[in-house]
Amino acid sequence: MTESNLNRNYSLDHLRVLATILVICVHSSGGYVLSVLDGQKIDSNFYVGNWVDSFSRVCVPIFVMLSGYFLLDNQQKPIEFYKKRFSKILIPLIFWSVLYTIYSGLKFYYLNRSIDFNLLLDSWIKGKPYFHLWYMYMLLGLYAVSPWINLVLKNLDNQKLGLLGFGLLFISSIYVTFYGYSKENVFFAFWFIPYLGYFVVGCFFSRINRKLNSILLLLLYLVCSVTIFALTNVSIENKHSTPFYSYLNPLVVVSSLSLFLFFSLGRLSRNHFSELSVYTFGVYFVHAGILDVIGKMMFFTKIQFLDNALLGLPIKVFVTFVLSFLVVKFFRQNSLLRRFV
Repeated sequence: MTESNLNRNYSLDHLRVLATILVICVHSSGGYVLSVLDGQKIDSNFYVGNWVDSFSRVCVPIFVMLSGYFLLDNQQKPIEFYKKRFSKILIPLIFWSVLYTIYSGLKFYYLNRSIDFNLLLDSWIKGKPYFHLWYMYMLLGLYAVSPWINLVLKNLDNQKLGLLGFGLLFISSIYVTFYGYSKENVFFAFWFIPYLGYFVVGCFFSRINRKLNSILLLLLYLVCSVTIFALTNVSIENKHSTPFYSYLNPLVVVSSLSLFLFFSLGRLSRNHFSELSVYTFGVYFVHAGILDVIGKMMFFTKIQFLDNALLGLPIKVFVTFVLSFLVVKFFRQNSLLRRFV
């Protein structure tokens, strides 16, 4: 075993895999919630979808904190950083953006017998060639400013770093809570700004090794998630909106920080689950297309028991994750394709 493996925190590998599964949960459960926003009556499917979604909202904040944990607080020069990191994200991002644009064009043609090239071009300009790719375009911004953030962080002790990270996160959370935030109104190059707090806090967590009550951290995550579920029920019944789903909502912030600390301060050992972490980057790119195909297959086959969210949702999440993993595994075994995952 190498020295890097000896020092590796496998708990964070577990967390990365869990966050990837939670992303699939968010994208799988969203339809049950959106159907009510579109006018459908509230039923058991909505409650199941809302329950899963509420517990899964930590996924994106966890990804951002993981990026800050591993990317920040290093001594790499900006040029070295860009050469190493940008190629790893830019090449896959361009590849999957093109692939999803072709897929979207084919779907549009199937429904309308024509292709709206202006619509496809507009999706690129807005940083969303496909709905889930917004995160990767936001991540580009964080990568772009990372070397310059490092110049600031290297002069900060742990206390000042914590104040900076939590201060940025507090400001973003308060602003979004009271004024709202829509990516549609912001050029994608600036999407990273509200997430800087999570990014810097991730770096702060990489420095601390203080013993915290793991049961309390897990309980905090559970309580916040249940509260998100309950408040979203009330919000949709009265206002037909989902403000508590925001990744910067105070409840999501607290639940995300709690779950991240629960894992980062833990010491889980290496196992088959943690070894899946090397596939998670590719799974994020792949899963949305597979999920869409599964959804259409479920619709056209009319398998009635899958209409029940209590059964259909777990099956959809499991099948999507497994198929995504197999696709990424195939890509990684091919010398030409592995650069895209």
